[in-house]
Order: sequence, then structure tokens, then C-alpha cells
Amino acid sequence: MVKQNHSGKPDSEHVETPAEISGSTEAELYDAPGIPSEAEDEDPSQRVDIETQEAPTARLPTEEEDLPALFTFDESPSPREADLAFRRVRRFHVSGPESDYGDTIGDDFLPALLHPFRDKNKIRTSYPLFLFPPGQVQDDRLTRPVNRYLMEVVESFAPQEEQARILKDNLKRIERFLRKALEGQPLPQDASYLMDWASNALIAELALSRTASEELERDMESLREAIPPGTTLLGFGEHATYNLLLHAARHWIPARRQSFFLEVRDLSRKLRDLLEVERQKSQQSRSAHALQHSMGAIAERFLDFDNLAGLIGEIQGTEPMPEKRYRRITETLAVLDAFLEQDEEPHIILVHAGQFPPDWVSGSFRCEVLKKNSPCLAAADIFRERASRMAEVFKAVRIARLEVAGEFEPGLHKPLFKHWTWQSFNRDELRLLAPVVAVEDPDSLVGQALVSLSKLIISGLPVHVLVRTVATGSPGIGSDQDPLTTFRFELGFLGISYREALVEQSSAARPNHLMESFKRGLDTTRTSMFVVASGLCRAGVVPRLGAWLHSGAALESRAHPFFRYDPRGGESWADRFDFSGNPQYQLDWPVYTMDYRAPDGSIETIKLSFTFADFCLLEPSLQDHFRHLTPGYDEDAVIPVHAWVKLPWAEALHKVPTVWAVDSKKQLHRLAISRALALACKDRLLYWRSLQELAGINNVYAKRAAERAREIARVEAQAELAEVRARYQEELDRIQREAASGAMERLAAALVGGDITTMGLPAATPPSGMDVGIQATETEPEAPAQSSTEAARASEAEEDLSFEDPYIDTPLCTSCNECVNINPAVFTYNANKQAVIADAAAGTFQDLVVAAEKCPGRCIHPGKPLNPDEPGLEALLERATPFN
Repeated sequence: MVKQNHSGKPDSEHVETPAEISGSTEAELYDAPGIPSEAEDEDPSQRVDIETQEAPTARLPTEEEDLPALFTFDESPSPREADLAFRRVRRFHVSGPESDYGDTIGDDFLPALLHPFRDKNKIRTSYPLFLFPPGQVQDDRLTRPVNRYLMEVVESFAPQEEQARILKDNLKRIERFLRKALEGQPLPQDASYLMDWASNALIAELALSRTASEELERDMESLREAIPPGTTLLGFGEHATYNLLLHAARHWIPARRQSFFLEVRDLSRKLRDLLEVERQKSQQSRSAHALQHSMGAIAERFLDFDNLAGLIGEIQGTEPMPEKRYRRITETLAVLDAFLEQDEEPHIILVHAGQFPPDWVSGSFRCEVLKKNSPCLAAADIFRERASRMAEVFKAVRIARLEVAGEFEPGLHKPLFKHWTWQSFNRDELRLLAPVVAVEDPDSLVGQALVSLSKLIISGLPVHVLVRTVATGSPGIGSDQDPLTTFRFELGFLGISYREALVEQSSAARPNHLMESFKRGLDTTRTSMFVVASGLCRAGVVPRLGAWLHSGAALESRAHPFFRYDPRGGESWADRFDFSGNPQYQLDWPVYTMDYRAPDGSIETIKLSFTFADFCLLEPSLQDHFRHLTPGYDEDAVIPVHAWVKLPWAEALHKVPTVWAVDSKKQLHRLAISRALALACKDRLLYWRSLQELAGINNVYAKRAAERAREIARVEAQAELAEVRARYQEELDRIQREAASGAMERLAAALVGGDITTMGLPAATPPSGMDVGIQATETEPEAPAQSSTEAARASEAEEDLSFEDPYIDTPLCTSCNECVNINPAVFTYNANKQAVIADAAAGTFQDLVVAAEKCPGRCIHPGKPLNPDEPGLEALLERATPFN
């Protein structure tokens, strides 16, 4: 916001800080990091290493003065007192909330990761949403968040930084006004009216000078004019899911119907032309009366129609239309005309058991809302009735197409149209029917409605089922029962079990994901099932942090994961199952880092997983499952719940699982949880892992197959290595045999020749004065003595060939890539894809030793280190000894 000086002109030198502006400012309207806005592109820094499962560094937007301080106990009990107190905590963990062990927590505790968002009015969400009218959609986006869309519009007519400065600085105020105005509104509201109201409220609150007010009014007018007429604004409330469904239907259904309506009108005209041509062939069409009627009253002044009829005479040479065809075209035309005159088919039909108030749906949209005791059964009956009615229209359209093209063959086509039901409809015809949506209650679907749901899905009727669930509850468990005492009934997984139904699990807190789900559902020609998080607590209680953040936390905690099962995708699970939209989907739980203030005043960082137990801390009815840890508790006996669920049961029995929470005094506490809640976390984790495996993530079957493939490759490599060694040994034996044979031949030749010096042995000197009787042969001249330079060169050559240098028995290489992966600058492949040393100095002695240890052919010899100063040489030399 720009302050004004005394002259009434904007003071460009001073911009108010967030602390100077009351209400929601940039510093206060946080984008929850654990619940990122789906409109943003994925940040590469938020990706997770699948192998190491390391969490990204995502720091919470907490101001330093708002950092929670680690809670410390005032008293220091004796070891015995501490042990007795902690035993009470253990008893609570085993017995659960029904016991009176341990100190209960207050209702001001929040999961530590959600502490920065304690004030829900300061949280920037995806809502309010602009809902654009049909024909005014850009980039196929039917909705846009207010904060992003307003900024884009302002930037479009004021691209320069100083243009519309006051308006740009106060867009968050406008967003706050709009959000406040939409609270409690069940239906979308006119955007133009609300923008006018927000403009007036902004000007009144800022108390600007006249010049600045006029500038702001001009910019606000440009902003309002850029918003398409008919646009509405939707707040996040109890009926957000239904409003988004109707918005999707409003865009896609009428467009299809309009195209079909135009085709029917064109076919009707062409059938009339066929009948008119046939009428012209009749003798009556040439009577004086018919001629006078066709030419009009003006022609009576100039023509004698009786004489004209006589001149024309009778028809000759034209075959009349067969009577059966004439009657068929006439009947078809009557059906088409009736459809054109009485096209009052609703665009969507909602069947519910009491979820909607009577006047909930606006009359501007053709939506029919019906209250029935059994929505699934009623929806099926409604679809059959309307499909039967439209069957006559679709049959007439098909006959009209054939007649206009002159391709109708009674013997071929009449039997096809004799038994014409909805199963005979093609895809385009099925998509023209008004979508029928059965809005079911999750608790009912576990009872008698489950039979109705099953009958509906296995029938294949293209009827849609919408059910909103409470993430902390379990369908079929009453509000007076503890949902943690049973395994959770997963409606989405139930839908998948039917195999041939489209199943979408989503949340209105992610409008883009939900709108894509509705788009697929309204486009399918099979039964579809939408399982949507309500954003409410059990018994319809509005969450402390608001429904939007509550829905996002349900997604983060794996309480309500997103997925899509679409049988149209293909024949494999990989084609049918979509797991996108889940945060850090490779991990068991999303992991974030949080700063807190240690007792000594220093700022420390802790890495936290957001588990189902953290999410349950937001549920008032489940707070009895948490207890304070007692002073002097045994550090070795407590463990974070995300680690507890991975322990073998024998070990888990001796541990107390915990979570971190922050109270309203900004104190960071470690809380013990009941075993029932800990087991519920394990149940959530196992269900999450089931979904992961269906999506091909951390799939045990794939891991086992990969391990088998590696084992087969290892065995084959060993066999190949044994074969290479055998060939090498055979070649070595051959060379040795040939060398021995050559030596014997040279020995024999020397013995026969009589000159022992040719054998390389010292010649015996006979005693003086003794005649040996053998004629001495001429010997070779003595070799000249080496110079000192030549001797030095020979010495260097010997050093170059020293076995202290690293080398590879290349013929033994199995091309396993182990050494190349360690350091491709040291190791490389030759033309035969066998390893050689490219440059030993390009790496470390440790690279050579590790490569020798990993080499399956044991053909790498590290030699001696080239760098005598390399760290850890003593241990490395010891490891290298077996390979040299």
C-alpha cells in the first residue's frame, strides 16, 4: 500500500510494511507449504529421492518471533517418581482414552507443522474461485483462484511496475473482502456485484486523498471490465463440491445438446424437402388450386390458373415414393418435430436423501433436484425412464440420416430398430442424456444402500454416485462411537473392486483435481463414483483451522489420498490407475523441516513427518487419544509414531509412540498417543502402501522380479566368467606346452651341435694342458658395454613395467559396469566393451580398491597408490593386498 503525503499525491518513497497494514497482508496470508497450491508448477527442490527416501527441505513461513519454544518441565523428579509417572503414560497407551491415566491435553493443541496457520483468516487458499460462464473460458480452465486471477488481470492492463500501484499493493485486501462476503453463502455469487462492493470497501478503508481515490477507482473499473460478464465467485463451504459439479455440467452438457439440437433441426428440414418433392409428383400438385396457392395472390392478376393447369397436364415418367417409406419418413419427422418443440430435458439431475435445502439450486440453470429414500435405486430408475424417452428420438435421428442419404434398407435396418434400448446407444448418444447423480451418505452405503450401489454398478448404467466422507471417521461408525476401534471402510477401494466403474477420489480443496474428476465422470459412458473429502470433522463440526486446510491436511496425512481408476485407460493397472496429486507420493508420510527455539535460546531444526496421528489432533472427538509425557520420561522408551508403525510387533510392544504439537502459548510439546491411534496409523500406512503398489511405486512384486533378474544376470556373469577363465587357462597351458617344447628342441639342437654356449649355460673350462679333442666353434663377438644413459633408460622402462602400477586383466572383464560407474575417468571400455584403465591419475587409490572389490571377475589389480598423501592409505593397502 502506498502512503499519501500532505499534497494528496502518492509518496513513491514510502511503502507501508506488513506491520503497518491491518488485515491480511503479504506477510500474513501464508501459502501452506504442507498443502501447496495445485495451480503452481512442481518445484524440483520438492522432489524426493526414491532410493534414499530423503525428504525435501520445506521450511514453514514462521517469523522468528513466532517460533515455538521447546517445552521444559519445571520439576526434576527422582528416578523412582519419574518411573512411576511414566508407567501411567504406558498404561494410557495400552488402555486408551477410557482410562484416566496421564494428563489430558487442551483443545488449543495443533500439529507442530500446522502451528503457523493457527489463525485461519491469515491463510491464503485456492478460494474464492472465479467460475467463468460458458463461452468465456480460456485454456480450458473453468475456474481460477481469486489471488492469481486478479494479479494476472491487473498485469494485463498495467504491466509496468508503477502502473496501478495502489491497486496492486492492495489486491490482498480485495481478496480478504471477497472471502468475507462469501462466508456462509451456499451458492456462487455475482462477481461484478461483489467486485463493486469490494472496491467501495477498499476505498473507504484506505481513506485516500481525492486524487489517489480517483486513480484507484479508474484501475478498479479496468479490473471489473476485464472480468467476463456472467462470472460468479464461489467460497469454500459445505456445498463447494456440489457447486463445482454443477459448474462442470453447465459448461459441457449444454454444448453437446446444442450441437445435437442443430443437427435434428437440419434433419427435420431435409425430411420435409423429401416429402415436398414427393408431393410435387402428385397430380393434385398440378391442380389450379395448388398452383394458385404456390404462386401467391399477386399472380392472380396475371395468370389464369385453370388454363395453366390444363397446359401442364398429367405427370409422366416419375416414380412415386413407396407408401411404406413415405409413412416411415412422416413418422420420423413427427418425432423430430416433437423433440424440437418440447426440448425441456434438464442438464443434470441430482438425487439425494436429504442433503440439500429445497431452494438450493438456482433457477438460471436447468438442474433438477429430487429427494428419494434410496438415491442409487431412484437414480437407476430415472435414467432408464429418460433413456427410454430419448430412445425414440435417437432412433428417429438415425433413420433420418439414412433416409436423407438414401441408404435405408428395410431388410437390414428394420430389425435393428425393433428392439431399441439404451444399450443400443452409441457413445455420443449416451453423452447427450442428462447426467443422473445419486448423492449418497457414506454411512448408508455400508448398510442397505450397499446392495443398491452394487446393483447399480454391475448393471453398467451410466449413472454417477457422489459421496462425501469425513477423513477421521469410518463409514458405518456412528458419531457416538470411536472410529479408531475398527479398520476403516474404504469406499474408494470398494469402487475399484467392481473393476468396471470409474472411481475418482478427490477433494474440493483441490478444485483443479476435482474439476478434472468431474470432467472425466461426465464424459464416461459407464457408472462412475466420486469419493470427495467433506472438509468437516465428525458430526458435521467445522474444523478449527477451516474446512479448506482440514481437507488439505487429510490429503497430507494419507487419511484421504487422491487416486483415479479409469477402466477406459487400458488393460493394465499402469494404464487404469492414476496416483497423481498426492504430496511426496514415494514416501510413507510427507516430511518437512521446522524451526523451533531451544531452551538455551538457540534456533534448532527438526524434521517431522505428517502422519495420520497428527491429523487426528485436529479432530475434537479424538483428543482423548493424546497425553502429555511426564517429567523425566525414559527417552529410550518413546519413539515417533512414523517409526513405531515400522517396528516388529515384539519391539513395538515396548515403545510409546509420540507426535509433536504446539499449544496456544507457542510451546512445543511431545505427546504420547494411544495404541488404538497408533494402530490406526498403521492401518492408514498399509492402505497407502496398497495404493502405492497399484500405482507401481515401491511395488514388492517389481522389486522381487528385479532381484530375480539381478540373480539371473549374476549367475550368467559367473558362468561367462568361468568360461572365460577356462579359455584363458587352456590358452595359457597351450603356450606353456609350446614354450616347453621349444626349449627342449633348443636343448636337443645344442647338444647335437656340440656348443653348450648356445643353450645359455656357462661353458666348462678344461684343465690346463689337457687336449679335449674337440674343435672349438667360432663364438659371437662380445656385446658392447652399455653407456650410463642407456642403463638409466632401461631402468626407467623396468619401472614403467612395474607391477606396482594398477592394471586390468582385460580378457577376464565381464562388462558389468561396476568400475565404470565408480569413476568413468579412470576406467573405460575398449572396442570389445571390456574394461581398461584410461588414466589412473584421474581418480583416487580408493576408487581402484573399491572397483577391485566390486569386480565379479576379480580382474582389477589396484597396485600401489600414486598419491602417498591420500587419506586412509594404510587401510586401503590392506584391502588391496588380495587383488595385487
